[in-house]
Amino acid sequence: MGPMKKLCCLFVLCLSACSFTPKTGQELVGQNKAFVQKNLGLPVVSRTEEPNQIWSYRIGNCSLLVYLNQEGVVQFVDHAGDCP
Repeated sequence: MGPMKKLCCLFVLCLSACSFTPKTGQELVGQNKAFVQKNLGLPVVSRTEEPNQIWSYRIGNCSLLVYLNQEGVVQFVDHAGDCP
């Protein structure tokens, strides 16, 4: 999927769940998990793949995937499913 589709998915999630509206998913990279939870809320699904965590936020058939390292800092953001 292209960057525009990722941006749309992230934008829709943020509009429905937070006051933080990033221009790209990359704006979450480098932020800590407290920042993510404050602005996106608790993840719908959280899984640990030692030593990292993957948090999933969903709206409809779109999932925003946030990858955190062992220090709880966002390393990567992706999406899956049918994002707007």
